Amino acid sequence: MDEKFGAWLGRQLHRAGLTQAEFAEQVGVTRAAVSAWIVGRAVPSPVTLPKVAAVLEAAAATEAKNPQT
Repeated sequence: MDEKFGAWLGRQLHRAGLTQAEFAEQVGVTRAAVSAWIVGRAVPSPVTLPKVAAVLEAAAATEAKNPQT
């Protein structure tokens, strides 16, 4: 995959309908950390990545159960 993590994460948050602040709270980091990831100034630590995946997976599962048409 040639995508940059930040651009991908920004799209996933948009699709999930999550703000940076909501996502940060669920992952257990600051909104500033999420912003830094999205703009490419930083990436999540290896310890944080599983939390990122879990929150996005839960958001996708919720969206699949309740599609907004």
